[in-house]
Amino acid sequence: MRPVLIADDDPMLVDALAGLCRLRDTPYLVALNGHDALEIIRSNELSVVFLDIHMPVLDGLGVMRTIRAERLHVSVVLMSSDPDLVEHAGAWGLPSYLSKPFSIIEVLALIDRFSVA
Repeated sequence: MRPVLIADDDPMLVDALAGLCRLRDTPYLVALNGHDALEIIRSNELSVVFLDIHMPVLDGLGVMRTIRAERLHVSVVLMSSDPDLVEHAGAWGLPSYLSKPFSIIEVLALIDRFSVA
């Protein structure tokens, strides 16, 4: 099974998402900034990236620009408390996004949807 990448600088949110991955027996990797997220995306086959928009070093939108520029093949779920999240997701052609705070059921459904055995 390909791992999930949790890319967020909030340790509590990372712990919560990691716990939900463990609940589904889904492996996961963690990046606390956009630069590290890109390195993981470039070097791993991932089932999905849970990508926060507001991160240090390189924000989520910068990560998205690089993913597109380098034609990296990965599914992305943008995450933010920003009320304009729907616009950001739509601009990138992403059908999935999470508005913070989000429900456990939403996250589990996305993990199930993108996890590939």
